Amino acid sequence: MLADYVLRDGKMYLTHSEVPGELRGQGIGKRMLENTFEYIQEHNIKAVAI
Repeated sequence: MLADYVLRDGKMYLTHSEVPGELRGQGIGKRMLENTFEYIQEHNIKAVAI
């Protein structure tokens, strides 16, 4: 699993996310993004999807 981001000026720029082919279709990507957004909310970070 891979999530690329850049922190700049108090914002998290989400640039890329990927789940390996053999793990796709299991909801792993969804959980990864849910955890990412939970972290963003808990730390009061603004997110920008690219």
